[in-house]
Amino acid sequence: MTVSNQPTRAEVLDAYRSLPPRQGEPAADLSRDVIACGDESVREAALALGRDLGRPVVDVDVASGWLSQTPTPAPTSVLLMAGRHTLVAETVREWVTSATRHEVPVGFVLAADPAEAEFQASKITLGHARVPAGADVLIDAVNGVCGPPDDLKVARPERLGAILDAPWRLLAISGHSDLGHMGLGSLVLCGATGPERVDGRLLSDGCDPSVDHCRCTTKLLRTAVPTVGLRAAVVALMGCGSFDLAVGEHPTTNSMCASALNGWALAAVGTLGQFNADFDAVGVLAAHVAEGLSLGEAVQRLNRAHRIPTGYGVALAGDPALRFPARTPARLADSGAAVVGDDAGDRLQTPDEALDLYQVMIARSRTVERARHALQAVAENGLDEDLEDSLERLGRGCEQVQSAAWDGIGRIRGASDMETWRMSDGVTARLERAVRRWDEAFAATAMLAVGNDVYAALHTFLRLDDARAEGACARCGSRIQVFEYDDPDSAGGQRVAAECWLCGPMRESAGTGPVLAITASGLHAPGDVVRPALSVRGTSGEPDGTGHLAVILNDRVTDRVLATFHAECTLADLPEPMLTIPEDTHSDLHVLWAVWVGQVTVTFAGTRLGVVRTVEQA
Repeated sequence: MTVSNQPTRAEVLDAYRSLPPRQGEPAADLSRDVIACGDESVREAALALGRDLGRPVVDVDVASGWLSQTPTPAPTSVLLMAGRHTLVAETVREWVTSATRHEVPVGFVLAADPAEAEFQASKITLGHARVPAGADVLIDAVNGVCGPPDDLKVARPERLGAILDAPWRLLAISGHSDLGHMGLGSLVLCGATGPERVDGRLLSDGCDPSVDHCRCTTKLLRTAVPTVGLRAAVVALMGCGSFDLAVGEHPTTNSMCASALNGWALAAVGTLGQFNADFDAVGVLAAHVAEGLSLGEAVQRLNRAHRIPTGYGVALAGDPALRFPARTPARLADSGAAVVGDDAGDRLQTPDEALDLYQVMIARSRTVERARHALQAVAENGLDEDLEDSLERLGRGCEQVQSAAWDGIGRIRGASDMETWRMSDGVTARLERAVRRWDEAFAATAMLAVGNDVYAALHTFLRLDDARAEGACARCGSRIQVFEYDDPDSAGGQRVAAECWLCGPMRESAGTGPVLAITASGLHAPGDVVRPALSVRGTSGEPDGTGHLAVILNDRVTDRVLATFHAECTLADLPEPMLTIPEDTHSDLHVLWAVWVGQVTVTFAGTRLGVVRTVEQA
């Protein structure tokens, strides 16, 4: 990630002027391709673009979501030019939705200042007059392939590096994106063009290309590639929330689309909200561009084919009327989507009911004992003495549960009649006390552990029965993988785990439930108090008994426990957790997770929590 990868505006314009002019094509009639000016700061650039291309320019109120008066005849496309920092993300969505309803392609020029608006307009003018160099190429980081649309190969690091360094007409990239970055295997695209800021505040550990620093590089994502240096006429970034030009929920100055448009790109394509990773967006887009469709028409078709829960789709930053000469149609991949008490003695009326309870507790204790052994191996490897001591106490608690349950079974089998059993039912109260102690001990252990370790331990020694894709992550839109494990000691015979490719473990529970979920939105600063939302489903077959809730925040890199919350509660009345982020927490998407423990049953939920540390907080 170097400053030398960032071209100057003069270098970009000179490079486009040096390209061969379009020959053998009739002059395009752009008289019905409307330029909508939504900001006084870009008016001069809009009028100049209209004069250069022979296009009408109209004033609009961007907040209205569409043209206040539809020109006659109706426009064949609309290019909205406005200031980037005055247009919120929801307004962009409204324009895209209106364009879909009117069946008119729409594109955006969202400039930070008049100089950028003039730069973007100049590139659009040259794009209509010149033939961009290079062919079309795809990078599908989700499926691990790259290359020309009809000759995809395994995306090895050296192939990715060669593609990202070469000039292209269309560079279409599909991957998992978040906060101005997109992961590509061993590489990460970074949308920084200068020191990263949030709400105007400089981040102490943010991205800064001037010192070759990207906060998203890790031991796996070793190399950061600045988006501004991608040498392509059209850059398509197909990942969750990759259309990051407008003011959104997380107003970081990192923006992959803005970065690309400040470099060589005439246009950038991104997504609004979630992205369906099962949809071959890059292949479909390449095929439409190869057909000779305009960029607006290609994105419009992409939106018709792309189905996501939010209803939002793909947006174009650039001129929707811009088109390139047709080429051999690219190969189209299949775009179909592939497609968790009360006093026990009071509940017992017969020996059979008591026998069922004792056997269930024995089975559950066997399941959780396997999880304890898995966590113990992690604790011994990590030399965590506090966790080892807590796990030993947990083991003794499990022995007490099994001892009371086996004692109860022996008394039932030795009883000669119902009255004899009732008189000796003090064992049920002993079992209940042992269960309550074990539940509390597991919650205490969880607050010393790492969320990913607890998630894995709950099914480490079980046999995998099935794995499938199931829906999209509500936080990032990535695909969710669901795993079913055979649990011979579970009443339902299964444990079900689910994890997001980007966010990690999401839930883990018995196949019969209950299933816990945890969510946390927005970005937070060190010192903030976080109140994640908890929800639960699948509790119909569970007694409304008291259990223990533990909510933990782990550092994503070091696994350090940053904050904890504990409460004794029922599933029907979950409290609102409150966790204070430590002042020394660094910027990252940290691991936020929770467990609810009741009646020797554990259900796990996980998500990510965005934390940003600004210069003022350093």
